[in-house]
Amino acid sequence: MPNGLTRHLSIRVPWHDHGWDGTICQNPKTNTSCLAVSLIAELRDDPFEQDHAGQKLEDLAGGVLPPCVRERGAFLAGRPISLPVVMPYSTWSQHHEHILPTTVQLPAYGGVMVPYRWMLREPAQLLARDIDIDLNLEREPQPPLPDFMVHTAWLQEVENQRAMLEAFAKPLEPRTSLIFFYARRTPLSDGAANPIVAVALLEHKGKVDEYPYKGGASGGRVQSMVWERPFQHSLRRTEEGWTGGVVLPYQEILTLAETDLSIEPGDYLAFAPEEARDQFLYGSEHVDHGSAIATLQAVRTSIERIGTLVPGRWADAIEWIDARINELWRLRGPAPGLGSALSCLQPGAFNGTLFAHALAPSLGDNENPWPKVSEIFAGTRPVPIGAPQLTGLQRKRFDHLRTKQPDQFELMQMLSRFEVTKEQALAAFETDQAKAFVRNPYEMFQQSRITAQPIGLGTIDRGLYNGGSIKGAWPLPMICIVNTDEPDDTRRLLAATIQILEEAAADGHTLLSADAVSTLAADLPLAPPVPIDAITLELVADDFNPEVDVTENDNGWFGQLDRFIETGEVIRRAMKARLGVDPQDHLIDWRSALDAELDAKADATAKQRAAADPLEQAARKEKAIALAQLASSRIAVLLGPAGSGKTTLLKVLLDHDEVVGNDIALLAPTGKARVRLGAQTGRTSSARTLAQFLLQYEKWDPETGAYSFPRAGPTAPVTTCIVDEASMLTEEQLAALLSTLPATARLVLVGDPRQLPPIGAGRPFVDLIAHLEAEAHTGSVARLHISRRQTVGGEVSADTLPDVQLASLFAGTSAGPGEDEIAGLAQDGDASGRLRLVEWDTTERLREKLAETLAAEFDCSLQDLERSIELSLGSTQDDRPFFNVGAGKFAENWQILTPHRDMRGGSADLNRHVKRVARANRLLAARKRGWGWRMIEPRGPDEITYGDKVICLRNHPRYRYSHAEKKRAGYLANGEVGIVVGQTGEKPVFTNVEFATQPGETFGFGKGDFSDHTSPPLELGYAVTIHKAQGSEFTTTFLVLPASSRLLSRELLYTALTRQRDRLWILHQGPVASFLRFRSDFHSETARRVTNLFVTPKLVEITPPPGEPAAARRTFLEDKLIHATRRGDLVSSKSEIVIADILHELEQEGLLRYTYEKPKMLGGTLRWPDFTIEAGSNIWYWEHCGMLDQQAYCERWERKKAGYVAEGLTIWSAENPLGRLIVTEDGPSAGLDSGALHALASQLFA
Repeated sequence: MPNGLTRHLSIRVPWHDHGWDGTICQNPKTNTSCLAVSLIAELRDDPFEQDHAGQKLEDLAGGVLPPCVRERGAFLAGRPISLPVVMPYSTWSQHHEHILPTTVQLPAYGGVMVPYRWMLREPAQLLARDIDIDLNLEREPQPPLPDFMVHTAWLQEVENQRAMLEAFAKPLEPRTSLIFFYARRTPLSDGAANPIVAVALLEHKGKVDEYPYKGGASGGRVQSMVWERPFQHSLRRTEEGWTGGVVLPYQEILTLAETDLSIEPGDYLAFAPEEARDQFLYGSEHVDHGSAIATLQAVRTSIERIGTLVPGRWADAIEWIDARINELWRLRGPAPGLGSALSCLQPGAFNGTLFAHALAPSLGDNENPWPKVSEIFAGTRPVPIGAPQLTGLQRKRFDHLRTKQPDQFELMQMLSRFEVTKEQALAAFETDQAKAFVRNPYEMFQQSRITAQPIGLGTIDRGLYNGGSIKGAWPLPMICIVNTDEPDDTRRLLAATIQILEEAAADGHTLLSADAVSTLAADLPLAPPVPIDAITLELVADDFNPEVDVTENDNGWFGQLDRFIETGEVIRRAMKARLGVDPQDHLIDWRSALDAELDAKADATAKQRAAADPLEQAARKEKAIALAQLASSRIAVLLGPAGSGKTTLLKVLLDHDEVVGNDIALLAPTGKARVRLGAQTGRTSSARTLAQFLLQYEKWDPETGAYSFPRAGPTAPVTTCIVDEASMLTEEQLAALLSTLPATARLVLVGDPRQLPPIGAGRPFVDLIAHLEAEAHTGSVARLHISRRQTVGGEVSADTLPDVQLASLFAGTSAGPGEDEIAGLAQDGDASGRLRLVEWDTTERLREKLAETLAAEFDCSLQDLERSIELSLGSTQDDRPFFNVGAGKFAENWQILTPHRDMRGGSADLNRHVKRVARANRLLAARKRGWGWRMIEPRGPDEITYGDKVICLRNHPRYRYSHAEKKRAGYLANGEVGIVVGQTGEKPVFTNVEFATQPGETFGFGKGDFSDHTSPPLELGYAVTIHKAQGSEFTTTFLVLPASSRLLSRELLYTALTRQRDRLWILHQGPVASFLRFRSDFHSETARRVTNLFVTPKLVEITPPPGEPAAARRTFLEDKLIHATRRGDLVSSKSEIVIADILHELEQEGLLRYTYEKPKMLGGTLRWPDFTIEAGSNIWYWEHCGMLDQQAYCERWERKKAGYVAEGLTIWSAENPLGRLIVTEDGPSAGLDSGALHALASQLFA
């Protein structure tokens, strides 16, 4: 077969905990990663597999095989396997009941390939047109045959099936084609889809044929092909390891990570390049030469890391990879994109792909194809056999392009050097950038990267740096300024830097230091490697401008994308304009307005009680002050914890048209927050998601996810805009919003900066607050401190509640000396019942403990858990419970939260467990389509069915239905939770969901939404990640905390600990005290981000504080967002910095040694003194108090002092010189006197 037509193969395999060796998993119940494949999720028999854990497949009685075998779950087994296959329709369709089961013989070290995409009608048509496959859709079933045969996505007619199956197998060449085995999901890392697990050569490809039929021949009845084609690969197991390819030792890495918490398994994964994503999606798919090269380079990089951790013959593996890469360069040839480039000649009419395939046999190794192409179009060389016949007009178009549009012709030739799709080629060809793209082909990557047809950096790089033999045979055109003799060509360095900065933006950074760029450059799967360091960035600063801004500050050289230069300017300009407006005094008695709102529904007794409650009066006072601030400022932020009354305050503000005007926009980043904001302010019609608002004004592209922020053009008719959950805004989102609003519009940003930073670039909410406070615009910062919560005994101050106290430890704010009281809670929680602590060790114990905890919460036995769970989710109380419309509001009754999705103990794992222990009977009934076919069949990998709690996974429009208003347009937001409710009719078609945020409305999801080859819009929602829960509130939450997780941060824990209204269960691995270290700035995800929205970043290198694991690494944090002492300690307030620096001076003089927050038992409770000081033979303790004007704070401090007294420690004073407890104070009435502190320390220790 001609080199240009040879393809490689990607094969999806399910995760296996013992290396795909032809056994059942060692612990099947813990393997939830394999359930990402729908077939396995539907058919896996957990009790059977657990009973036969570790057994060889051939030893299973009766030849029963687990469903993973069909999905290549034993592809490394050294023994052949007989795989039973059944035509799916034959088990229930009278039109197919004559089709008999058969057996496919799987060779040792093999499996089956099933080209699912090629068997779908729509993609099959495109493929058939491109490469001339004998596909005829007129042969497909027609009425009066059943609808499931006529209107289906899949090919039904046997000859069409045969044609596509053979066409798929044809370009797969034994001993030449590579096989890339990848897993849909693994337990090594969260959200890391499709990592490569092994690479081999194709040894043998088998044949496919029709199923056998009853009576022998089909006899005019329906026929069908067996889709499963057997294959064998080159990998072989020896005593020394694997030969004939590479097997990545992921299972061994997981084992090591269980005992060594410093190992992050995800660091060792290998992935195909993002631009090849579609080649690793469909179970079995073709892989082109360029993608194969990039994937092998990624595997090579992974092996180099693995070699430092796991012993093995890794040098041999690298040698094998290098040999394959060299062969791939030969196979790839100089013009892998010839077909796509030629298709630009006459889009939609000329099949360039078919032409290129037909031309390939006449081309020699590394031959420039264009002379022959030109001869063919000129008529001096015959059209290749199998190529489309050229029309006279097409010949004229080619000549016109060559002679009249030489720049376009050069671009067409340049495009042929790259593995681009027809769509990518056409998108580049139809721009006015032909000359620029030929001059510097990296511009195609740079200009397309945020479009619907992005061309990857690796695609361009491989086409230019493709080896000396190609370069000699077909040199780049003279106009091209990229010097491929230099791996550090400036154009290449710029493109690589852009790629690195884009990846950094996805991780939250809007700029990067030169050192960070250099480190990340080494991980790019490019050959030769890209050499970038600080000196390089300095030298190329002018060449990189304007695409990348390279600047120097006190921390060294930094690089920033021009996009974030622009977002910064848009935001700063908008803020400056609003801050330049003099504060307005509207002469409104805000306290009276607030009282009127709060007392509107109160009777006389309630009013008297509120008037006599000092805390309530203080809360109203601060709200009235905040209202005055919001009303007087054109830009303001409103900060406050849950229960502080932010939305009540906003409602009062919005009731004053003379302040807010007539055109109100209430916005929120999520659908959940949008609904809550609209409902609580009484303005549901004004509330929209930010995406909906920006889409209306064309500032957000839903296809690409890109935001725009032009400085000119019309603005929205808005007088006041309020954005809730503003901590979730990225810089691009805020810039797009400000670009849309008129400069006269009042902007109020509402949120809690202590929660998780946004998913995306920047932390604009936090940066804006810091800017306003640093620039003395404190009048624009309205803070609510007093939070009230409803309890059985009535409304109380939130900071007296144990769950709120625990959350405050992770708030990143100044904590008083008594605030550590909560850390000493007994393991069974507090007496109020609001906080319950449950310890676990292994993942198996976690599952058991979770079931027990759910039973305790619902006050039932484990046997009655299923019934209790259904009632908690809104089912009727009938003997046969129903989930009717109205159940959706119960979806937020309770929620399991976990940091992870895919790893053990993650949401996927726990959802499966809840389904198994608390929904098993319902699932069984749904599988049988029982109860008069009332229940929809289970769908998707999660087997979602009637009564399940689900979560929406993406923002998208979808029709909604209500009894009153029938079917109409609707919209669903990522993170909305709901309940699958009933559908009338005997054979339900849709999975209907009522979401908690949209009561009375149902949204239908068809079977196609849950295809194994798409990303389903829903998944089970009993357990969700903490990120998904941001912006939500639940009556009860169950928080799962693993002992080791890269995802744990201070903000993540604070967010998780503030989602409940009534009760919080914490299921913690190991002692709960071990998680308290995350309250330190060292674990701040917000401070770790590098941004320059208002000030130049000042990064401080921080070494791991005491108590961190031995493997903890140093980090860099933003100085303005942390409290770092001169000695390098991280403390919780500016006052503590002053004290620590005083002690540091004395320590430098050899007068004392001190430790910050060294644990000590006080009165039988573990506490953390602010400072423990060793001076001579004495040990002193120093506590600093800053909020003694707050009653609850004072009460906790008094209890801590009593603990000191119980240990024989009293407060030092001139009258008590033997006291060894130093207590200092500051607060609203008296600031910190650093001189007095200096004098006190000198008096005691100098």
